Amino acid sequence: MSLIHAVRTSSTNDNLRNTVIQDLTTHFKDFEVLYKFGKLKGWEESQPVYRTALPHEKRPGYACESNY
Repeated sequence: MSLIHAVRTSSTNDNLRNTVIQDLTTHFKDFEVLYKFGKLKGWEESQPVYRTALPHEKRPGYACESNY
């Protein structure tokens, strides 16, 4: 049995497709519960801050440069 045949069968068979969809939905719900629990426990890692530009020098503002 080839992979193409397996994919075609799973996408055209209604019962099998519904089983796969229910299985994936269950896994996503379980992951959501696990993620919320991890946030509650403080296991979530903070994202690093990437600085792509150097800070600009401050210069005195002029009245004609209101958008500066």
